[in-house]
Amino acid sequence: MRIRLLTCLVPAIAATFAAVSPAVATAQAAPATPANATPAAPATPANPDDVIRCRSMEVTGSLARRERVCKTVGEWRRLADRGNDTAREIIDHSRGRPSGM
Repeated sequence: MRIRLLTCLVPAIAATFAAVSPAVATAQAAPATPANATPAAPATPANPDDVIRCRSMEVTGSLARRERVCKTVGEWRRLADRGNDTAREIIDHSRGRPSGM
């Protein structure tokens, strides 16, 4: 029964694709655009800090799981600066004290 069903379906599917293929090929070959239209330039923000960038971050508590985090370039820069400032404050604070206190 299964073989008979497959032998009947294969020609029907092939005929369907053959009937659709010329229409798809024609639509792909001749896109509907005016003759004098120019391709639109990709939209870029005026400020480069507004461009969104995604990074893959490791998930705490997992050995293999990673999470995708998307922020603007300006946000990534502010996060890095804040982390650097915090580390600098910790080092400067520890240098000003005698050790052992």
